[in-house]
Amino acid sequence: MFKNITFPLNIAKNSSGGPQFATKINQTISGVEYRTSILQYPKIKYNISTGINSKEDIDAISAFFRLCMGQKYSFRFRDFVDFSAQNQKIAIGDGILDSFQIIKSYIIDDEYIERKITKPLSVIIYIDNKVCDKSLYDVDFTTGIIKFKVKPASGQVITADFVFDIEMRFDTDFLNIMLYTNTSYQLKDVNLIEVL
Repeated sequence: MFKNITFPLNIAKNSSGGPQFATKINQTISGVEYRTSILQYPKIKYNISTGINSKEDIDAISAFFRLCMGQKYSFRFRDFVDFSAQNQKIAIGDGILDSFQIIKSYIIDDEYIERKITKPLSVIIYIDNKVCDKSLYDVDFTTGIIKFKVKPASGQVITADFVFDIEMRFDTDFLNIMLYTNTSYQLKDVNLIEVL
């Protein structure tokens, strides 16, 4: 279940984290490794404890945690390391489809991996490198689906500039806050995990 609310940006900016894969490694008696990916795509994981700097931060996290009922509701989170894309190729029109998923590609040499973007904030669409009038398409900002009112013709290249959030949730139902002095607080390791 998703609440369309945004995790406090000042805390997100000072948190630590990044993408995490899940890999199973089996090793034979000769030392040869066999590695299997359990997840096709990585999940973003963030430790928000590093972003807590004041009583105001603690109050904001406490309120947000209560609204989300711990792990129950997911929400928007801004990954300040990776939250935008420019001239991103979305698809090539075929004259049949009118809806396309926003994606972001990560490319090294001839290899790439695509990431589905489901929580965009702002989107500019281009058709064959020309800005597409916003009246000609709709964007679902909770799924990342672009729906054109007129199907793109076969061979037309659809690209986009966009800014996006990530859907994340708390990985705990317990918010462990420690009070050292009247002005000094610590939030014991509290992680957020991406919802794919």
